[in-house]
Amino acid sequence: MCKSACLHVENDKHMLISYFGCHISPTRTALHKLLIYGERSGSFTQKANKDLAQAAALLSWFKLYRPWEVEEAWQDMVGRGKGWASRVEHGMKALEQSAPELGVMDWLKSP
Repeated sequence: MCKSACLHVENDKHMLISYFGCHISPTRTALHKLLIYGERSGSFTQKANKDLAQAAALLSWFKLYRPWEVEEAWQDMVGRGKGWASRVEHGMKALEQSAPELGVMDWLKSP
C-alpha cells in the first residue's frame, strides 16, 4: 500500500508524484485534492486547507506548462456523475477565493 508521497520537479519541466514507487498523475492528484476538500469538515479543517494549498500549487504549475493535461483530467472527473461534479465544484469555489490569480472557474468549466 502506498502511504508516503514525494513530489519531484526538475527544471520546471517535469513533475512526478511517487507513492513508494507507485507513480500517479499530478494533474489527477490536484483535482482529487479539490474533490476531497469538500468532504473534510470539523476537526479536518486544517487538512482541508492543506489540500487546497496543494491543489493551488500543482494547478498553477500545470496551467503555465501543461494546461491540456489538467483539462483532460477535468473532463474525465466531471463526466463521472453529479456527485463527483458537485464535490469538486465546492473545492473549485474555495480555490477561486483562496487563489483568484489562477482563474480556475474560468479555466475549468463545469458541464
